[in-house]
Amino acid sequence: MQFDVFAGTPGKMKPIQQAQIEAIGATLLPPEGVLPPGYEMVKDWLENVKDEAIQRLRQAKAIASNQLASSINVRPLELTDDAFTVVLEADGYWKFVDLGVKGADSALRAPNSPYSYKKGGKRPPMRPLQEWIAFKGIKMAGAPGRERAANNRTLSFLISRSIHSRGLRATRFMSDTLTEPAVNTLITEISALIDKQISLQKPV
Repeated sequence: MQFDVFAGTPGKMKPIQQAQIEAIGATLLPPEGVLPPGYEMVKDWLENVKDEAIQRLRQAKAIASNQLASSINVRPLELTDDAFTVVLEADGYWKFVDLGVKGADSALRAPNSPYSYKKGGKRPPMRPLQEWIAFKGIKMAGAPGRERAANNRTLSFLISRSIHSRGLRATRFMSDTLTEPAVNTLITEISALIDKQISLQKPV
């Protein structure tokens, strides 16, 4: 998710193009390591977003190998003379977990998602599914070694085929956390604190 962030005194707004992401939030940061008024408020806010998003993942039972939850991180980005940007980032597939994916044969699991599998198109990769099976401790039939490994691949293939057909359920773990009212409240509070106008505009 990428944002254009604008900061400055009224009538002299400067665009700060946020370079990256798979970012989930953005805000102001200080040059040369000097913390400006409002920085701790922003940092705490983003940390709370991170914690709530991870909690929503757990509630949705979408924690598999913990890789996505572990990838959600608050970090500084690019410094400028007037400000710096902080992002809340996550592995690139977070948006599919958040909004879900329509299946090639059914959209019931994620009817409002902009993402979808196509008939004859690529299926979800099997390697993460194999790791998920191992993480869950699902026991494979057969002798240890090649036989169980083969059964793991078979099960992974069947799960991949099912996801491709039926889709991936939407969790909205981030959409229901990083809401527009929450962002607008933060912008208003920080603008009042540092006496500068701040706006955050999502790209169309």
